[in-house]
Amino acid sequence: MSKFFALTKIKREFKRTSKFVQFTFNIKFLNIVVISLILLTSVFYVWEINNEATKGFKVKEFEQKIEQLKKTSEKFELQIAELQSLGVIQEKIKSLNLNMISVAKVEYLSPSNLAVKK
Repeated sequence: MSKFFALTKIKREFKRTSKFVQFTFNIKFLNIVVISLILLTSVFYVWEINNEATKGFKVKEFEQKIEQLKKTSEKFELQIAELQSLGVIQEKIKSLNLNMISVAKVEYLSPSNLAVKK
């Protein structure tokens, strides 16, 4: 019986060591998973920061283009106002020689008492 008792004792020790090996393997695996997650989140964070910086530069470029377009729009509005002025129109009429007669007496229509319905 002592031989049997010795064999069971060896088996128990073997089982204990195998659980210990599994436990250390689980800790190593857990460490690898945690480090991998930290690395992945770090890479993702750097990638997102880079994307945001790139978008910031693009927004700045578009704002500069908007300012340029506003300035050119103001220039065109000034040119339109100058070309539509009465003095410029009169000069163009004189240069075209349309033989127009100046009006001696101006008659204005008086508004009537009738109401206009839309």
